[in-house]
Amino acid sequence: MLSLFFVDRVVSYLGDGTTNEDANGDFARWFDEVFIEERAKSTLYQELLPQTPSELRRAYFSQIKRGNTTAFQDSSGATKADDDAYELIMHDKGRLLDESEPVRFIFSHSALREGWDNPNVFQICTLREMGAETERRQTLGRGLRLPVAKTAEGYTRVADRGVATLTVVANESYQAFANSLQKEYKDAGVEIGRVRLTEFSKIPLQDATGALTDDQFGYTRSVEVWNHLRAKGFIDKEGAVTSKFQPNTIGFSLHMPVDFIWAETFVIEMVGRANIGKYLKLVSRRQERKLNKQLYTTPGFEEFWEAISGKTTYRVRVNRDEIIENAIVAIKDAPDIDALRIQVTRAGVKVLRGGAKGEELGTRSADLKGSYDLPDIITELQEATSLTRKTIVDILLGSGRLGEFIGNPNDFIAMAKRIVKSELAKIVVEGVQYEKIAGSVYELRELQKDGEEEKERFLDQMYKVHNTQKTDFDYVVFDSDVERQFAALLDSREDVKLFMKLPAKFKIDTPVGPYNPDWAIIKQEDGEDRVYMIRETKSALDDSKLRPTELAKLKSAKRHFEAIGVGDYARSVPGNWKL
Repeated sequence: MLSLFFVDRVVSYLGDGTTNEDANGDFARWFDEVFIEERAKSTLYQELLPQTPSELRRAYFSQIKRGNTTAFQDSSGATKADDDAYELIMHDKGRLLDESEPVRFIFSHSALREGWDNPNVFQICTLREMGAETERRQTLGRGLRLPVAKTAEGYTRVADRGVATLTVVANESYQAFANSLQKEYKDAGVEIGRVRLTEFSKIPLQDATGALTDDQFGYTRSVEVWNHLRAKGFIDKEGAVTSKFQPNTIGFSLHMPVDFIWAETFVIEMVGRANIGKYLKLVSRRQERKLNKQLYTTPGFEEFWEAISGKTTYRVRVNRDEIIENAIVAIKDAPDIDALRIQVTRAGVKVLRGGAKGEELGTRSADLKGSYDLPDIITELQEATSLTRKTIVDILLGSGRLGEFIGNPNDFIAMAKRIVKSELAKIVVEGVQYEKIAGSVYELRELQKDGEEEKERFLDQMYKVHNTQKTDFDYVVFDSDVERQFAALLDSREDVKLFMKLPAKFKIDTPVGPYNPDWAIIKQEDGEDRVYMIRETKSALDDSKLRPTELAKLKSAKRHFEAIGVGDYARSVPGNWKL
């Protein structure tokens, strides 16, 4: 984990020195003093960071060579001298990620610009005034990368919200920082915190029967919805959400056009996310979850975990002719994919007495077809679907659209992959058969270890448990308001003896990808307190409201749990929690 400090002047860090070792400026001295003081309070950090403070910190400033000596200057991040100084950082990215490298704290004067990129920056502290232009974005951008963890397969990105959190120590109030940052993003054309014209482009489309598909809403429909929200006063002309948008009030509706009524739930969710407060939060709203260790060691829990975490293998019977026929029809019906092209505009400039004047002299377009290497579409589709190469070839040839693949390979592959997976999902779920085998999808010892390493979360992502003896943490992390409601219900119900939100690592294999169930429950029923339940929380029970691949995962999961002897698997929705 790296921490960045942006200082006001080079002398504040270096003082009379010229290297990290002889730096004696205020910031270097204060850092060493505070570090030693804080480390002494924790045996954990004494073991993790036994080095001297000067080994743990480094500074990168612009260098000016004068003969045999090197002097430093306050840098703006915009000169060639800066580039020379940043070269070392760029080359050392791999070393800085290695935990054997002691450096954890980096001091700099400039915002490091786009030339410096390290994914494991978790803290940024500004010990200087923010510039008037893009300095907030440049500074903050040093930490806006998904962090990476070192695994047996190499470095992998970590999207867990408990890990992927950037802490900014800003030298101004939270409100002023958020407002200024928002203004700078807006001035630069980056609409974070506002509803954009493209906001709804990825909503799944309905088919003629009203069922959701893996096709997407698209730009034109997104603009129509945006204009509707603007006309109804839910957003202003710049896309900012107005006070009229109150989705938690009883009877609230966006009064969507007839053609888009079915998409209202998706639109409400996306508009609700278009708020910079979703991304910038006060550190005082962060809370560490406490693990109920005793729960994991009880005999009842061990039996429960062994029962619900059983491992299975599955077999699928697929009618080859059916999948080929259905996929060909779907690909033929998909929207056209435009070929990649470039447009060249020639312009002339006339220098007149009144100043320079530009004029367009002509334009031409050029098709890029054939000017690049084609990717291996067969292998990509095979890895995504597990179908044989011959089946994939038959689908592609039968579609009659391979010319579009040559004209725009990436978009064509994305379309074909989405459609084939969708059609496969509709078929395989009816033919999948699960069989119990030895082992566990997530061992109890792994659960205990991961629980002890649980990180801090923000309070707006968690429900505070009142009956803490019933679950494994004092706070339950939720991803939606439906999950929050369900957690509160489980907490209050006397017949629910144990409940837990299953961790992300608890995954079941299905023909259309891994699936992570939501909840595991022990309920007392007719004097028996060993009724094991697995529940998936959704906003509606209607199958048509789910994408084909999502529905296939749920149906496959039901068969998986039946195979390991846990027959009570169901979807829970508001008003019909099925408890």
